[in-house]
Amino acid sequence: MPITRLSETYLPAFIYITDLILADEPEIDYKKIADEGVADRKEIDARTIKRAFDLREALQKDKLEQKVYKPSVKTLNTLCGYYFENPEERFLKIAKTHQKEIQDYYKQHTPKHEVIQAVFKSKPEKIAFIEEQQEQYISFKKDVEEQTLKTLVANMEQKLLMRFENLQEKMNDDLAIKTRMIAHLEIKIEELQRKLKQANFANNTLGAIGLFFVSINYDAVSTEDIFEEFLNDFEGLEEDLVDDLI
Repeated sequence: MPITRLSETYLPAFIYITDLILADEPEIDYKKIADEGVADRKEIDARTIKRAFDLREALQKDKLEQKVYKPSVKTLNTLCGYYFENPEERFLKIAKTHQKEIQDYYKQHTPKHEVIQAVFKSKPEKIAFIEEQQEQYISFKKDVEEQTLKTLVANMEQKLLMRFENLQEKMNDDLAIKTRMIAHLEIKIEELQRKLKQANFANNTLGAIGLFFVSINYDAVSTEDIFEEFLNDFEGLEEDLVDDLI
C-alpha cells in the first residue's frame, strides 16, 4: 500500500533530505522551495514546507514540545525536487537509491525514542483525515483574507480559472466575492469541527465500528478542490434562485 505521508519507516530519509538542505541553507526560504521544487503549474503551500522543517527541529529535542505535522508525499517530493534541482525527483526513489548514505547518516542523528513514538503514535485514519482537511480549509481562508483574488487563483487549473472569470463578470465586485468565499469557508470549518467532535466521540465509545458511521468527503484534499467546491456551491445557489423566479 503506497504511503500518503511520512511514516516512521521513512523517517531516516526525511532527516537525511532536510539536513542536506539545512547544510546548504541555514536560513530556509520556504516559498523558494515551494516554487522551485515542483514542476510548472503544480501548487504547494509554502506553509507545508515550513511545517516539514518544524518537524525536523522537533525531532532534535529530548521530548515533543509542540504539535507537529507529518509531511505528505507531495511535500517530501518537493523537498527532493528542490535539493536535487529536478522537480520530477521523488522522495521514495531517493530513499531507495541513497539507502546506504541515509542509514549511515541516521545512525549518527537518530532522534530520541520517546520523540519518535510521540510523532508517529497511531490515530484512526478518519480522524487524522478530518484534522488534515480542517487545516487545509483554515489555511485557504487565511490566504483568501491576505491575498488578492488575482494572486489566489494564479496557479489554478484553466477550467477553474474560466469558471472564476465568469463569476467575476457576474458579480463585478472582488470584495463581495472574497466576503462570500470567507463566509463559505467559515461554514465548512465549523462543519469539520462538528465532524471531528463526532468522530472522536464515536471512536472513544465504539471504536472502529463507531467511526464506520462517520461520513467523510474525501474529495476536498487540496486548495483547488476547496476552491472548486466554493464555485460549485455558488453556481448551485444561482440555479436555485433562477428556479425560484420561474
